[in-house]
Amino acid sequence: MKIKKIVLIALSIVVFALQSFADTWHVYNGASIQDVIDIASNGDIIHVYSYYTGYEGFDFDGKSLEICCEGYPRPIINGDLSSPSLGIVIDMTYIDNPSVAPPKLHGFKIIGSSTAIGVKLTNFDGLSPAKIYNNVIDGLGTAIYVGDNQKRIEITLNELLNNDYAYYSIETSANQGFPDYFHYNIVYDNDYG
Repeated sequence: MKIKKIVLIALSIVVFALQSFADTWHVYNGASIQDVIDIASNGDIIHVYSYYTGYEGFDFDGKSLEICCEGYPRPIINGDLSSPSLGIVIDMTYIDNPSVAPPKLHGFKIIGSSTAIGVKLTNFDGLSPAKIYNNVIDGLGTAIYVGDNQKRIEITLNELLNNDYAYYSIETSANQGFPDYFHYNIVYDNDYG
């Protein structure tokens, strides 16, 4: 019995150690963020460098990634040329996996069509919140759209401006109003919110 417990503990430590090694990816102007996401694994960090302008949206593909800016001016994600059928510039829909940290997005300027969603966040129910912070989201239909489990989302230090909706969430019994962590955002010149 003791041997089984020791083997189980040792195996748990090995699995934890393997998960703690994240790769770091670098995206420069002219490269595709989505191509890097497609080959990245849960826990990886993707640095997008200043002067980057992407004329594509991207999808986290249900992965737990940190996608962040390196330097100023902020990298620009221009969703005008994103798939019109999706209408989402950045999709952070997450497949819940409590063994990895939720995704993070920070440091970008996100622009696009007046009918698009800037950032879509859904399906978060882990131990720590998914985070979107220090972004400028400008001129979209909806800056931030939150689906289910919004209590596990942290939205801080963003500028939400010139959008139809600064923030929009679906109405369900578990999802009322703003998330618990909606702090220190600058919200102005939006039609609603």
